[in-house]
Formats: sequence, structure tokens, C-alpha cells
Amino acid sequence: MLRMIRWCMAVATALASLAASPHAWASQSRSYVVSWFFVATYLQDDDCPDGTNPMARELYTRILKDLNYTQAEVKHMLGGIADDGAAKDSRGRTLRQIGTMRGRIDGQEVDVIVQPYAAPDPNVHLAQGRYANGFNLDGKIQDDPQSSEDPDTHERGVDNRLRQVMGCFDQFRTRLPDRPGHPANEWDLSRDKMPAWLMTITGEDLSKDGDVTVIFDRAYEPVRRDASGEVMADVTFRIDPDARSHVKVPGKIVKGQLITTQPFEFTMSGDPSIGAPFVIHQSRLRLDPQADRAMKGYLGGFRPYHDIYFTFATLGAGTEITYSIDMPGLYHAMKRLADYDPDPKTGEMRAISSAYRIELVPAFAVTRDATQSMASGR
Repeated sequence: MLRMIRWCMAVATALASLAASPHAWASQSRSYVVSWFFVATYLQDDDCPDGTNPMARELYTRILKDLNYTQAEVKHMLGGIADDGAAKDSRGRTLRQIGTMRGRIDGQEVDVIVQPYAAPDPNVHLAQGRYANGFNLDGKIQDDPQSSEDPDTHERGVDNRLRQVMGCFDQFRTRLPDRPGHPANEWDLSRDKMPAWLMTITGEDLSKDGDVTVIFDRAYEPVRRDASGEVMADVTFRIDPDARSHVKVPGKIVKGQLITTQPFEFTMSGDPSIGAPFVIHQSRLRLDPQADRAMKGYLGGFRPYHDIYFTFATLGAGTEITYSIDMPGLYHAMKRLADYDPDPKTGEMRAISSAYRIELVPAFAVTRDATQSMASGR
């Protein structure tokens, strides 16, 4: 009984405080939890005129031949590509070990996953084509021959060079609403343990067009799954107050679509075991409401390419054997196409224009203090 009385008193105090404020009821708020987030690649006809990048068997055929293995040795080693312990070379090394140690620095073998610059640039195939999801990040249209047109908004001058790098790897080639293989597996592995990402929109009347505020936060808890394995909607999450995962930016609702109205720095901690924190410079956001109250769209900006590479490198040689992604090729391509944040000493660009597909479902976001007060009856 005492707990109930305290709870009622807390609610009454809160209501009185709200009533005393002339603006307390003048705004609305809606929260969401991120259910999907990964590199946006737009599949289109003839976007890989030189063909897609080699699958693992072809990739390792090239690697072994470059290392002067004979045709017979290549055939023997490739017999164990599904199980890299099934075949070994004359030095007792597996295919995974050979591929990993193919780098050379001063004549010494080095790990190319850790030091991808120690292997020659294989010049992976880059995606082309008229369309790319994303945003015109630099304000230029005609000056950049590598810019594209967004297929949804038809904005020209879209900067998304990461799409060019990723677009001809088979693991990233799919059409919405399907999800590409490698991203789907990585996201599926991380979301059960990684703190959820939250987004809250506040404004005078969210049912109408007008100015809003968009806030990103990290939760204490991971997402929950529904019976189909997707992220469950309408779950309550506690907001982590860590400033490193808190982003607040002005936005606007235009014809029902949510957009941000100025570039912002997107920072969000992910799963440290498989990826670097997400830091995206000069970010833009565009989201479309869905019939099921969800939101879907794109977050674009310039992301340090070393952070992107690290996410793939955490799987080691498995990224090449399982997902057929040439790691030195990935590194060299991102370095070559990087188009933002010049190094003050060398002048080399350190970030690459990109766009990420982001999907969200409705949720409840509360502060930790609020949940503690309710639980204690204060």
C-alpha cells in the first residue's frame, strides 16, 4: 500500500509540474529502435560492366598462382576450401594461413588482414551506373563524374563512393526488400548482444509538416525479437546517458517524410567485438513512414574508411573464404576513392562518402532515472 501511495504521489507531482509549464503540452514525441543498418548498394542493370568480383575459389586460385604454386598444388589446396584444415601445402600450411600471410614487407611475410597495404592492389571491380542511394554531400553536381542520382528523390550529384567499392561483391548485390548476405549475417550476429540504437522525434504536432528535433541515443538493452526473428516493436528501452552516443539535430517533416535540415556528426557505439564505433561526418538523414508505423530510409555522410575496413577485418581470413571479399582489394579501393578529410601531413583523404540503409520500428525510450523511480515507487 505504501508503495502504491508513493507511486501516486510521484505521478501527481509530475502532472502538476507539467501543468505549471506553459509549453509542457505543446510538443509531441515518438521513439523508434533501429531494426536494420548497413551499407546501401543499389543493384541495376550493367552496374558491373567488368563483371562481379571473384568468388572464393577463383580468388584463391589467383592468390596461389601469384605465390608461385604449381597447378597441381593449386588443385590440391582448393580441395580444402570448404574446410581449410583438409588440405595443406608442403610447409604444412592451410589455405587460410597461406592467404593470410601473403603480404610482403621488406621480403618478410606479413598478415594482409592486419596490414592490407602489404599486398599489391588487385583492382577489384567497381560498381557503376546512373543511380545510387544517398545525398549530395558536397553541393556539387557537374564537377564530380563519379556522383550519381538518387533513385527515390532524383537528387543529382549524390556522393556514395562506398557503393562503388561494395557494389560488385556478390555478398552486397540484392534488391529491396531483400537483405544482402554478409550484412544480414553480421547484423544478425550483433543485434542480440549489442545495445540497441534509439531515435526520438519531437515537435509541435508530428501529424503535420513542420520543424522537429531528431535525437539518437544508445540504449542499455539489446533489441528483442518477435516470433519471425525480426526486431520486436513497442518495447521499452532505457537511454544510456553516455554523450558519445547522443546526437541531437534539427529536422523537418515535409509531406510526411522526415529529413534533417543541417549536416551533423553521427556518432554511435556498436558491437566492439565486430566493428569500430560509427562516426559519420557531415551526415544527412531521410526517412519515410510506413503503414505499420515503422520508418525506413537512408543515413549518409563521410565515414573513415579504416573504421569500415576494421569491421570486415574482425573475421580475419574468413571474410575472404566465407564471403569472397578480397581484403587488400577492399582496402586499396576505399583508399583510392576516399573523398573527405585530408590528412594534414600527406593530403590523403581519410573518409569515404557513403549511405546506409536504416530501418526502425516503434519503441518507448525512457531515462534510467525514470525507470528507477517507477520501480522504487518514488
